[in-house]
Amino acid sequence: MGEMLLQRDAELERLRAALLEAEQRGSQAEVESLGQQERERQQQQHAAKREQQLQASRGKAARAQLQAALAGGTEAQRAEVKASQEAVNQQVRMMEASWRAQLEAGSRSLAEASAEKQRLAAQSTAAAVQVRQQLSELDTLRRELAGAQAAVGALRRAAESSRDSAAAQSAAAQREVQGLAAQVARLQDALQAAGGADPRELLAEAQAAVRAPGSCTACVATLLPRSPAPASSASESAGSLGLLCIANLGDSGVRVVRRGALVLASSPQEHQFNMPYQLAHPDNLPGTDTASDAQMYQLALEPGDVIIIASDGLYDNMWDEQLASLAAAAATPASASAAAPPAAAAQAAAQQLAATLANTAFRHAQDPSFRSPWAVELANQPEVGHAKVHQGRARHS
Repeated sequence: MGEMLLQRDAELERLRAALLEAEQRGSQAEVESLGQQERERQQQQHAAKREQQLQASRGKAARAQLQAALAGGTEAQRAEVKASQEAVNQQVRMMEASWRAQLEAGSRSLAEASAEKQRLAAQSTAAAVQVRQQLSELDTLRRELAGAQAAVGALRRAAESSRDSAAAQSAAAQREVQGLAAQVARLQDALQAAGGADPRELLAEAQAAVRAPGSCTACVATLLPRSPAPASSASESAGSLGLLCIANLGDSGVRVVRRGALVLASSPQEHQFNMPYQLAHPDNLPGTDTASDAQMYQLALEPGDVIIIASDGLYDNMWDEQLASLAAAAATPASASAAAPPAAAAQAAAQQLAATLANTAFRHAQDPSFRSPWAVELANQPEVGHAKVHQGRARHS
């Protein structure tokens, strides 16, 4: 683009020089032509005056001769002389008329030449004005060209600066991603090393490590393997697969279904309706809820138990009885062997149950006639009173 601007600047310079040269050539040629025409007309006028004076002198001489002849001649001679004199006078009058016509024609020609000179002068003035206007436009174009060149330079510098800034931002983002990946790795290592430690400690470590903006609810579960020692309580029966430890903060939660019955259900934590407890880094949100605010649950698991951990998007649109019914259909029967099913079959059953629960909750959310748990809770709020509530309002986390 810079080369195009330089080429246009050169073209403007050539046009400016050509206009000046044309103005000078045109004005000089017109002036010389008008001067030559005026000199020729003046010469013609002077020649006509000299011819008129010569003819007048000749006429006077002829009249003098005729008068002399009249004075000394006979009557017949005088009559002949008078006739000749009359003829001469007639010729003189005709010549005078011709000279006057020529003089008048010369005067008209001079007047026309003067008018033509004035017209050409006006044209020359107009041309000069036009040339000056074009030169002014050329100067304006030159200034615009300089401005465009400056803008191109500024854009080029801005592009280079933007490229450098984008590279710096990309590098910073990569460092942030690497830092988050390292934090996740540390948390995974800590979880593996803990081997079923207090999940609140894991929540506390995660809250301190994650500095990303925002906040969220949390539900963390660990599984303590079954101890080979005798069971210390009735909850740890001989058939126990281990101890499930849960830390729940906010309105996410856990449900455990055993043989079609609900044996564990966490309670939502809310500061007020629709405002659940949430975790954030203290530097980002002073006064935030902390891992110590989480509620703790423990349960000895048995073969066939179904564990559902989900956000409020599920629990706001499905009743616990519905969850238990769908989970029972997917669970291993209680009479089956205590040995765990093959991993592939268990994974497939878990995926199928998760899809069934999600699809059912979504259909309820879209059904205006369904009276969901969240709609019932909303209707029971004091500020709502007897206001009409959309029964099927969806909530997504």
